[in-house]
Amino acid sequence: MATSNKLTDAICRSVKPTSAALKLFDGGGLYLWVSPTGAKTWRLSYRQDGKPNTISFGPYPAVSLADARAQRAATKARMRQGICPSREATPRVSHTLAQTCNEFWTQRQDISESYRDNALRGLALHLYPALGARPIAGITKDDLMAELARMDAEGKLVYLRRIRLWVSQALDWAEAREYIEHNPAKLINTTRAFRRSPVQHFAALELSEVPELMQKLILENKLQSALACRLLALTWTRTSELRLMTWSEVDGDTWRIPGKRMKRRNDHLVPLSTQALSILDVMKRRSASSPFTG
Repeated sequence: MATSNKLTDAICRSVKPTSAALKLFDGGGLYLWVSPTGAKTWRLSYRQDGKPNTISFGPYPAVSLADARAQRAATKARMRQGICPSREATPRVSHTLAQTCNEFWTQRQDISESYRDNALRGLALHLYPALGARPIAGITKDDLMAELARMDAEGKLVYLRRIRLWVSQALDWAEAREYIEHNPAKLINTTRAFRRSPVQHFAALELSEVPELMQKLILENKLQSALACRLLALTWTRTSELRLMTWSEVDGDTWRIPGKRMKRRNDHLVPLSTQALSILDVMKRRSASSPFTG
C-alpha cells in the first residue's frame, strides 16, 4: 500500500514554480499542483469506470495541507459507498475578468512595479470597458478577438500583442485554480490574426566607427548629453537606468542600481572604470545639490 502524508507545510510553502507544471505527491492520490505562474492547487487523482479522473480541493494556502488530507479521507469514504466524486462537483468560483486580472497582477512578486502598473493600465483601458464585468467562465475566444481586432483597426499593433499576453497570463492563473476550464486567450495566434507594424531599425554605427564617435564626444565635453553617451558606452547600462542614476547609488568604484529599477528586482552592480569615474566627477561638480547625476 502506498505511503500517505509525504508532504509537509514547509515543502508546500517553499516550492518554487518552474517552466513546466509540478506535482508534489502526498499519497493516496492527493498532490499539490504547481503551475508555471506559481499557482498552487490541491488535486486528487482517482479512477472511475476504469478511467483516470481528477478533482480539485481548492488553492493552497487557502486550503491547508491538513484540510486537503481531510477532504481526501472524506472523498475516499464516499467512494467506498459508491458515490462518485465527479457527481459532487462544486460550482466554480464566479470571477469577473477585471477581478481576475487585478488579483493575478497584484500578487505577482517576480516583476517590477512599473511593469505591473503598465499591464493593469493597459487591461483597464482596452479590455475592461467591454469585458471587465463579464464572468471569466463565459468569455470566449471570439470575445477577446473582437477587442483585439478593434485595437488592430486603430493601429495599436504592438500594444494589442501585449494585451493578449497580459490577459492570457491572468487566465492561465485562473485555469490553474480551476475557476475556468480553459484559457481562450491561448487559442489566439496574433502572428496570423493581426497585422504587424513595419520594422524600423534605429540608426547604428559600424564597430569601426565607434572610436571616431568617442573622440567627437570628448570634444563636446561641455555638453551633459555627450558625457551621458560616453558613460553609457563605458557601463553598458540602459538609458533609463542612467537617467535615474543618483549619487547615493555610487559607492567608490561601484554603481549599485537598486532592484526596484531592474526587471528582475535584484540589485545590479556596475563596476566603474577610471574613465567612468572621471566623467562622474565632472557631472558631480555641475550637479550642485541635485540628487541625480544627470
